[in-house]
Amino acid sequence: MGRGNLPPHKLAGSFIQSVVKLVRESGITFDVGFLAFDKKPYHRTEILKGKYKDSREDFSEIDVAVQEDIVKKSYGDELVKAKALLEHMKETRKQLKIRLDAIEILKNLDKFGLTTLSYAGYEADDIARIITSIYSDKYSILLVSIDSDWVGLVNDNVDYLRCRHNNKKDFYNIETIKGYPDYISMRDDGLEEMGLAWYLQILEAMGVGHNDMRKCWIPERPVTIGEVVAEWEDLTKLRDLYGFDAETFMRQVSTFEISKFPDYDKVVESIKHINYKLEDKSQFNSKFIYELCTGIWINYYKQLYERICNYSLLQL
Repeated sequence: MGRGNLPPHKLAGSFIQSVVKLVRESGITFDVGFLAFDKKPYHRTEILKGKYKDSREDFSEIDVAVQEDIVKKSYGDELVKAKALLEHMKETRKQLKIRLDAIEILKNLDKFGLTTLSYAGYEADDIARIITSIYSDKYSILLVSIDSDWVGLVNDNVDYLRCRHNNKKDFYNIETIKGYPDYISMRDDGLEEMGLAWYLQILEAMGVGHNDMRKCWIPERPVTIGEVVAEWEDLTKLRDLYGFDAETFMRQVSTFEISKFPDYDKVVESIKHINYKLEDKSQFNSKFIYELCTGIWINYYKQLYERICNYSLLQL
């Protein structure tokens, strides 16, 4: 959601324009759109004692005063490096504050067909899983995200549109998903019956994914997913034979059991009882043009409003 130094209201407006553009160009129609947001600290981070997504820069909880003290005590090249890090920290925190303020603005969209969902400790991935588990038996769902993990949620009633950074879009449904590389690998491994979602979660728990979970094997003898599944009832065999870290693996697997996360039942009930009532287009014009000044003119919202007729999930 980064757009340079745009103020929060313009960043929110830019995001809505991107949504409208996606809707217009893709021909998407929907009844209600959900905007799913991560909300730190993640439950997975707490379960894994910080060893989750920890290579990604996040200065939101670092005390800038501590870094300023380091600058005062630095000399020569170290002083230059310390100053550069301090400025980078301040800019990152500034951008994070702008992003969070923009999300607060977007939370006003629930009466205009785009309902914001954000729960402490839950990632957008988790919210998408909950929504598909609640609604996919009753409605057709379209998931839209940049995250490759969401392909595992595709089923008979759930399609997935992946929007890449280079503006390339990949569409997956129950048939086209069979050509997805990980699906092919799952089939080649003889594990098609377990389903792609579970297959991807096991790979992630083994340390193969992009979320910085720890690798559970030693370089001298990588363990395959087929071996893990075959010895699932007693992974100590793989530990004794090949040095497989069964304890870390099972702890990482446990982070995908979101039904055991704190407040899970409350989150589910909250999503089930969202009150969908669209406001008149003139109300949208009044709020967003005169109150928030986002620069979203009424013709933008008309295009979005006219397409509200199937369920969709959009991620910021």
